[in-house]
Amino acid sequence: MVFLTAAIAVTWGLGYMVTVETLQGNALLSEYVEIGSHLASVPHLEPIRVHAARHGLDPALVAAIISQESGFRANAVSPAGARGLMQLLPSTWRHVRPSSACPGTHGPPACGPDCIFDPEANIAAGTAYFAELLREFDGNIVLAFAAYNAGRSAVRAYATGPDGSLGEELPPFRETRAYVTRVLSFWVGLRAGGIPDVVTLSIEEARLLRQLATIMPGVVLGLWGLFALWVLRRLEDR
Repeated sequence: MVFLTAAIAVTWGLGYMVTVETLQGNALLSEYVEIGSHLASVPHLEPIRVHAARHGLDPALVAAIISQESGFRANAVSPAGARGLMQLLPSTWRHVRPSSACPGTHGPPACGPDCIFDPEANIAAGTAYFAELLREFDGNIVLAFAAYNAGRSAVRAYATGPDGSLGEELPPFRETRAYVTRVLSFWVGLRAGGIPDVVTLSIEEARLLRQLATIMPGVVLGLWGLFALWVLRRLEDR
């Protein structure tokens, strides 16, 4: 009886957690269509999808930034000192991940799993930073792209009108304007077929969770049936 009760409690608890995770996964799945074939071949796609989803970003947008910043080279270092896939400056890295043991100032390779050169950590920090820029510029992706390249203060200086409102003017820097054009073109190319899938769970994991959510209640009912049968037999023996 103790064993069956414990088993039922455990399976029911797992079933509840699986159901919650499944509902959350299904909610995300219902909001996005399948990823385009071009995005499916992008390096580091899984961390891109995961961290884009956490910040409500299109993963194709994050992939476009990485393509233009580093060409998907995890150990890239720019002349200005930007590092990793999303070319983060050490100051930006420390701003986004203040608790990291990595100072962001060393050269490649990665010094650990939470390092400016670690692909997933760099993508996590870069997406968080870009999401911050996007909020600062009221969801204007063009200005956010420009700020990612030229810095937020430079963009705000040229985009802010006399009345303090945010306009559309980009800084008159040839590099920044060319960067915005390239990253927008790459982003549009990756978005073939609509907004890509950005679920935190992979498709296989979501399918497995749905299957488990269906199986768990059956397991619980089966255990209760065995328990009832055992009780009936005990009563018959008496």
